[in-house]
Amino acid sequence: MKIIFSIFLLITISSAVPLLDRPTRDVWTPIEILLYASKTVVNRDSWFCGSTDLQMAASHGVIATSCNEKMPEINHCCAVHDSCYDNYYGFQKHCDWEFCNCLERAMTRTPRLPSTCTKIPTHAACHLVQWFGDSSQKSQKPKQDPIGFHPALNQTVIQEYNKLYKECAGFRKPITSCAYNHMVCTLEMLPQERYNQEYTDCRDQLVNCINESATFLEMRKSTVCAAQLDIALEAIKDDARLSGMSADYFYVNTNTTAQDIQ
Repeated sequence: MKIIFSIFLLITISSAVPLLDRPTRDVWTPIEILLYASKTVVNRDSWFCGSTDLQMAASHGVIATSCNEKMPEINHCCAVHDSCYDNYYGFQKHCDWEFCNCLERAMTRTPRLPSTCTKIPTHAACHLVQWFGDSSQKSQKPKQDPIGFHPALNQTVIQEYNKLYKECAGFRKPITSCAYNHMVCTLEMLPQERYNQEYTDCRDQLVNCINESATFLEMRKSTVCAAQLDIALEAIKDDARLSGMSADYFYVNTNTTAQDIQ
């Protein structure tokens, strides 16, 4: 997410949104807020929101302390936004429009969120990319590729998923984010009362994450990438069967409502 998250934004938002599980204090400095955000659903090394180290630290601290459980979804919005800018330079408004919609979906799809999970940070992020995104993109220095993740499924899935990083070059961030969020789901890191995190839920979310990212980013324009996407997706869908699980866990094609049994 090519966005200018300044210290001013950090101070403004952190003063408007109370922090979770912290001792009562009258004043918290920006540095204390950032240091507090050490136990989060998305670790700092896998966080994509921001175009400089300072911006990324600030945005990570704000979301971690206001709405930790929404970090995976917000981070994925940033991953897709980054890849949109990287691959479709000149179409900033298109990228920003989807980014803002992505944030809105993330903050509205889950009922009964804690009162700390307000839309203040995400609304601010949406406006800031619209105001400063292009200038931030032009001035940004190349960053080291993010750590790649793969779904915690069978070895065939791992092998085919890892090939996506090569065959779909330029889309590393959303590929990584989808796998990371699958891990979050598999490890049941989110509140049980608000998130379905059974095996089938996590697998279906992974399939949807890949398909939705590939569609918006037009990843299938590359025939090589398209072919590997199909292979990886089929491997993911077939994981339950190959792993010897009950047929109840087999992937169900929602278009036909029939189980995919090979």
